[in-house]
Amino acid sequence: MKKILCLVLTVLLAGCAGGNEESVKKDFIEEKDSFAISLNDYAAIRFQPQIYSSRTHYIMKGDTVQVMDQSAEKSTIARKSEYWYYVKLPSGIAGWTFGTNIRIIKEGDGFSIDDYKKQVAQENIERIVKELTGKWWSVTASGNFTSHSLILYEDQTYRSARGGVVKKGDYTLDMDKNLLVFSDGATFGEDLTLVSRGVEILIEKETEKYKYRFKKISSETEDEKKPESFEVDAE
Repeated sequence: MKKILCLVLTVLLAGCAGGNEESVKKDFIEEKDSFAISLNDYAAIRFQPQIYSSRTHYIMKGDTVQVMDQSAEKSTIARKSEYWYYVKLPSGIAGWTFGTNIRIIKEGDGFSIDDYKKQVAQENIERIVKELTGKWWSVTASGNFTSHSLILYEDQTYRSARGGVVKKGDYTLDMDKNLLVFSDGATFGEDLTLVSRGVEILIEKETEKYKYRFKKISSETEDEKKPESFEVDAE
């Protein structure tokens, strides 16, 4: 009889515990029904809430995600203890990300998503400008240098040259269209396309006749210098 009573109590307690856990998760989702904003670039979205789990996607700094669930326990990664959060991206992709990667948005906490996004956008522009600063030269698909040189300065001015033709002015970044726009035009046109490959930034221009790819030959901007193995393409 004692054994039967113990068994019944064990089952009841287990049922209560399970119900509480589900209740906690439900309360978490309903309470948050919320969003989080990414604090880091290339923050991993993983299949399981584990550091060694396969990465299924990533989010960039400033991206907004919906918080769907939270891990039952905290994990410690790089001496930081945090929960894992199950998040859903605007694209519909969902997965787990470590708590240090995001900031959960709560009403009335004085945190403005719009202001943060503006800050992130400005920081991104500053990073790209720093990456672009230096001397560039156009190259063919086979990698031979052609006739267009371009110097981009940190103050967002530029110098474009081809033969004896030189054009100067200011440039701006149109991040919505991924364009580098030249105020007074350049020897190859009015703009260049920005291409991001991971943390690497590339610039190129495609016309009806040609496709210009630009190769960075120096981070210095003091003197213009032709690259080695210079060849003029028949443009």
